[in-house]
Amino acid sequence: MTRFRKAEDSPHEHTGLTTEPRRGRELKPLGRGQRLSLNVPTTDGRLFVLDPHDIWMTKGEAEYWRANRSQAALENPEAPWVNHLPPRFAPK
Repeated sequence: MTRFRKAEDSPHEHTGLTTEPRRGRELKPLGRGQRLSLNVPTTDGRLFVLDPHDIWMTKGEAEYWRANRSQAALENPEAPWVNHLPPRFAPK
């Protein structure tokens, strides 16, 4: 889930990844999709993708999911989930 916060506020307790602080006027032209994720890396330099429901995944997580779309792949303990929890996708 995407959460916006003021730069001086602490991250949410369940934050997995974050980006450097940006001004809204810098983010607005990027929209909420691929342009945002390609231009605003995480603080550790990883690129991420946003699904249509605002689920963030690192590029590595997204590539793994595209190659292994199954419930077993989601639950695989070797899956590259950053927080060791699979994403919760919206129902079809």
